[in-house]
Amino acid sequence: MNEVAQLKHTFLMTLTLDVNANDPQIVGTIGRQKRIIAGINGGSFSGPLLHGHVLPGGADWVLMGSDGSMDIDVRTTLQTNDGALIYLQYKGRFLAAAKAKKKLSNGLSLSADEYSLAVTAIFETGHDQYNWLNDAIVVGTGVQQGFNPTYSFFTVG
Repeated sequence: MNEVAQLKHTFLMTLTLDVNANDPQIVGTIGRQKRIIAGINGGSFSGPLLHGHVLPGGADWVLMGSDGSMDIDVRTTLQTNDGALIYLQYKGRFLAAAKAKKKLSNGLSLSADEYSLAVTAIFETGHDQYNWLNDAIVVGTGVQQGFNPTYSFFTVG
């Protein structure tokens, strides 16, 4: 008999971003998608093992599809309350119907049944206390409220 392994997950942290939606860099249409780069002004994160803030200077390199999808590619730097720097990159997909996408582009909040937002994340740090993040397998799901998303990240294994 083949036994199926169960996926175990542990809450890692919540991340809230302050996205600079007023001044996006619109690269233009590439194939069937439109490239937009939205800068990150800051934000915060907290979880059982790490807390801190998001440093300004990161961005989301978004590819927006005509079907309402968005390919997300976020790169940013986290700083823990004790001063450690952690590079965070996550990629994923935002899926929504055209009506919900229009609401979002106007900065309106969406209800959870109007979209799907899921990502995978990579963390990098040279700080001994958080070195375990370098090997963590992390997935996340997001809540979209206007332009600023909030993610819940989980380690899996």
